[in-house]
Amino acid sequence: MTIGCCARFMDSNTLKGNVGQAFANVASYVADQSLNILPRGAVGELIVGGPLVGRGYHGRPDLTAKAFIEWPQKGSWAYRTGDLARMMPDGSLEIIGRIDTQIKLRGVRIEAEGISAVLQRAAQSFLQLNVDVGTIIGTHPEIGGGSSPQLVCFISWDTGVSIATRRGNARPGPVKLERDLSRVLRDACEKELATYMRPAHIVALNWLPLSSNGKADTKVLTSIFSGLDFNELIGLAEDLNGHVDDPDGDSPPSDIEEQILEVLRAITNSAGPIGVHTSLFALGMDSLSLARLASTLRRTFSINITVAEIMTSPTVRGLSTRLGGLVVSRPEADVPDIDNFSSLWMPEIRKKMPHLHIERVLPSYPIQEGVLYRSESSPTMCVQHLVMRVRDDVSIPQLHGAWKKAVADIDILRFEHHRVSEFLSWYHNRTVFFFGKTLVQVLLSRATCHLHWEETSVAAGDNETFSDYFFDAEATKAAVEINTLITSVPPVRLRLYRQSYGTYIALSIHHALFDAISLPRILKYVEHAYLDKPLQNITPPDQILEHVTFRDLTPAREHWTSTLRNFDWSYRDLKDVAQSASPKRISITLDTPFSYFQQMLAHCQVTLQAALTCTFSSVLANHLCQSDDLIFGVSLTMLELGIVDRAAQIIRSGRLAPVEGLSDALVPLLSLVPMRVNLNNPDCLRKVQDDIIAAIPFENVSLSQVQKWVRPGAGLFDILFSVMHKDDPEYNLFDLVRSELPQPDVSFLPHT
Repeated sequence: MTIGCCARFMDSNTLKGNVGQAFANVASYVADQSLNILPRGAVGELIVGGPLVGRGYHGRPDLTAKAFIEWPQKGSWAYRTGDLARMMPDGSLEIIGRIDTQIKLRGVRIEAEGISAVLQRAAQSFLQLNVDVGTIIGTHPEIGGGSSPQLVCFISWDTGVSIATRRGNARPGPVKLERDLSRVLRDACEKELATYMRPAHIVALNWLPLSSNGKADTKVLTSIFSGLDFNELIGLAEDLNGHVDDPDGDSPPSDIEEQILEVLRAITNSAGPIGVHTSLFALGMDSLSLARLASTLRRTFSINITVAEIMTSPTVRGLSTRLGGLVVSRPEADVPDIDNFSSLWMPEIRKKMPHLHIERVLPSYPIQEGVLYRSESSPTMCVQHLVMRVRDDVSIPQLHGAWKKAVADIDILRFEHHRVSEFLSWYHNRTVFFFGKTLVQVLLSRATCHLHWEETSVAAGDNETFSDYFFDAEATKAAVEINTLITSVPPVRLRLYRQSYGTYIALSIHHALFDAISLPRILKYVEHAYLDKPLQNITPPDQILEHVTFRDLTPAREHWTSTLRNFDWSYRDLKDVAQSASPKRISITLDTPFSYFQQMLAHCQVTLQAALTCTFSSVLANHLCQSDDLIFGVSLTMLELGIVDRAAQIIRSGRLAPVEGLSDALVPLLSLVPMRVNLNNPDCLRKVQDDIIAAIPFENVSLSQVQKWVRPGAGLFDILFSVMHKDDPEYNLFDLVRSELPQPDVSFLPHT
């Protein structure tokens, strides 16, 4: 084992977490879980090496194998301390906590002692107050019915209580958190911690209980939290404006506040009293429950309100004030709705296509115009191919029936394509087509819909061999058939391949029918139909299209014309770039762990999207464009839940509008918006973050419409920045072998 590793001189102002620099004959490293050495400032495990490192634990080969390793090179002996630490710029080491104190909240691993350290530093730096902090995951019987995990920090500043008392059977009691200290701690959490790491409750105790090893006793703290009276818990909390909540205060709730309180009680399953100043986060609400709250408020008050607006006014009184300034969400009577639109177009469509059994005519989704135009001009484009290996115990007839069920239930899947004289039209039993200058969707009767399903045999071998065979011999042909044989081939097709190694299904589907969020859910719908599980509720297209189509575009026009004003369009004369007929794909694995970037983003108070956008802009300016003032298209689909707040995850997915069921809709809502970045701005990163937020209300406005406002007859950009952050979903019926387009797809760019 190790004898000693580092030392430093200390005084009364020295932070106890900093243990100084390593000795001259000791090598110290901070590494991630994969033993990659991290840059200074990043948090990881402290590993030490050198002649002071022993050869193991006597009589404990199991522990020796875990802690004593030959690293970082052959012949070097190192010891994994199990301490979380970071190396400071001067080479000193700051101990943050132990790896074994990590806790898990909603699927995300959180370093409890890291959160505690943030609060300790803040109290010391701003108030010269030494505090003890313990962080736990706990539940309260009156928050979410006792099933909503809460991140709770307990804090104490009384140094007069003996260690024997703190380790004994006595239990501490709660005390009031002083207002200045509360604000300092809250501000530190906002500035230094990612959203999911911020405590929902900060509870002050007269002393902090200790376990036998001298650490905060999490079992006792968990018991204290669950046993706190709900009134007392609320009374201990202080909102961000410094108002201490009092459910029985002398300002009675208004009628609107009473309605909001009733909604909150139903959503949170809270049996205790909720005051008008109670923080929604103190009630255990996360982004998912806030989305349900926004949906309920929209129905109850007939107003437009978003999750982002709720988060800026996270109390009942704050919401009441905000609701008073919001407009009614329903369109005015003189604005055409979906039914009027259908009635207007139905006679013309039936006249041109008398052989179709038409139910309704709908407007198109914003992304479809560019996609369909692109596939018309380039017949190998805009078709996604998925190769799936069917598991051996799956019944093929039953699987065929499940796909039939999905096509019958999900309107967007039922398309085929047709051309009528000078009218350019597409349809697949739910029709999408150009009629003059207007693109519409025609919904056909289910009785006329037929699943395009073929079965064949092939001599290919394993997964990789079959995948190569399909993409070499079948994919391009399928795309051309879908895009050119418009009158006979639907833009979604399934082909079953039987061979000795196993059975495969190839799904070829046009990008006018799906986006990266809806396609996995469509596959899950098929799976649930096969397994006879409850099926997802399908959001009717009416309310989505009403918001997208029949809305006042004046604010959107003002936003985009202002954002893109005075731009020098000559930047599009790009530097010489060698053209290539085939796509070039470069895969780069970052050595720095994602957690390091999360810490930096939290410190700068910006999202990953803003940081990536600025980085991409810098690359363009240095290698491709001849200007530091840039415009390019942005398409971001963030699918991974739990790492960051969900609202941030789905930005630019087209699913942030205040429409019921929009986040789960099985339709193509991906949006493409212009992004302007001026690298000469001294606060470029913050400006990009602000612009991203400002564009959210207008992300469902089609790019072609923005183009008409800003630069009629000319393109806005030639460069598309697209980011996807996701985990591959797991399926019970098949394994996804490969999924890709046959060649680069820039179908989202509008035509001119």
